Amino acid sequence: MRKGEREERLAATLRAVLVVGIVLALAAAAYFPFSHFLRLSEARSVLYSAKLARLSAWSVSAECYGAGKPFSDFSAESGFAGETPERIRELCSCEGEFRLLQTDETGYEILCFSYTENGYTAVYRGTRQEGAWQVYRNSELIAS
Repeated sequence: MRKGEREERLAATLRAVLVVGIVLALAAAAYFPFSHFLRLSEARSVLYSAKLARLSAWSVSAECYGAGKPFSDFSAESGFAGETPERIRELCSCEGEFRLLQTDETGYEILCFSYTENGYTAVYRGTRQEGAWQVYRNSELIAS
């Protein structure tokens, strides 16, 4: 092999490595902002479902109050009494898990409520007149 051929092959290999490196760098630069906006979109979707579940829970709360049935039962895992979770799920058609965390002293007005779906948790705190939502992304940091 001549010295000129070897230099040409080396230059071609170097160009190929450089092109691949630039393509990988551009792909990485595009991935991180895109993944951020994808996570935001997923969080908005979970927030929408959480708001539907809370609205359904509020409606079921009014039904229970009108019928004189209990709405909350904090000895249950979900925080809801009896068949209340099934009725809420029937109304909102949400796939996630929801929990009643706190009610007022009557046991019918929701003061704190959480909804978890696809690795995101939305938490509502407040009253029917005013309240605030926060959405968290669940991630595992250590597994042993």
